[in-house]
Amino acid sequence: MKKIYYHFVCSALFVMLTYTSNAQFGVYDGLPKDSVMLTFTGTDVKIKDTNYFYIGNTANDSLWQIGKTNKSFFAVNGFTNEGIMTDSVNPYPVNANSSFVVTTAKYGQVNLIMTFTHKYETDSGKDGGIVEMSRDSGKTWINVIGDCYSGTTSGLAQGLVAYNFYGFNDTLATGEPAFTGNSNGWITSRLQFWVGLPVKTTGGGPSCVQQNALLRFRFMSDTTADTLAGWIIDDIKFENDDYGSSVAEIGGYESLNVYPVPSHDGWINFPAINKPESYRIEVYDMVGKQLEYMPYNRRVDLSSYPDGLYLYKVTDGTVTYTGRLILE
Repeated sequence: MKKIYYHFVCSALFVMLTYTSNAQFGVYDGLPKDSVMLTFTGTDVKIKDTNYFYIGNTANDSLWQIGKTNKSFFAVNGFTNEGIMTDSVNPYPVNANSSFVVTTAKYGQVNLIMTFTHKYETDSGKDGGIVEMSRDSGKTWINVIGDCYSGTTSGLAQGLVAYNFYGFNDTLATGEPAFTGNSNGWITSRLQFWVGLPVKTTGGGPSCVQQNALLRFRFMSDTTADTLAGWIIDDIKFENDDYGSSVAEIGGYESLNVYPVPSHDGWINFPAINKPESYRIEVYDMVGKQLEYMPYNRRVDLSSYPDGLYLYKVTDGTVTYTGRLILE
């Protein structure tokens, strides 16, 4: 038994060392295993299933609308104009305290990663968007950048880690950390319930392990009226990666975990996959013209192309993965 446990610990530590190249991103990517995405389109049946998603049940929560937006701020650079947003036509109102909830019960239990693409324009330091978690079916909520936030996946520390998120100093007038001000384009943010080794914790303090937690996206505004767009969110993806010592087979994906989104220097990172020599990467513009056709690479340089929206396809002729790329 001791030999088995020793082997398991060494394997886990080996994986942590293997993925230290991603440490600067806060979130540890393993190898592709399984994922589910909420696309907030008319064909996404998951957004009608409360096991995945629901909008809060107060009158104030009706601020959140799903569909196409008429706000030019949300549709810059040809990016999709569908999503869930703080009103599709009007600026956000005063005294807003509106939320929607996504659940984690349908997803794996260890090192779960949530990725979402979003854009925001708010009165800096006064209005903004907050991401919270609840472990008691919504009775109490805590900011994900709070008591459970560890800021690192080093060693075997347990807690929440994040990439491209707000920090402790990005606060509203209430002192609550939040996305506030101007995102300066579409950005991709990521949150991970980092456990490291799958062991239970004991002692005081909040429970920070995922285990069927609820995640709430909440928008708040003060008493001053503004004419700003608010917050739009698209493509909320829950991802279970493999942190074992071997490369997992991939299958059943809607897309691969490609980052950063957007890319500001033209470089795109693709994940490790099984038998990469069997796959090729194809890149297309929005009118369907093929721009790139290359063997599978972990890093692809698209800096020669103008800013805008592009599509990628990764295929071995049998299995195909597609997704969007944004250059800014």
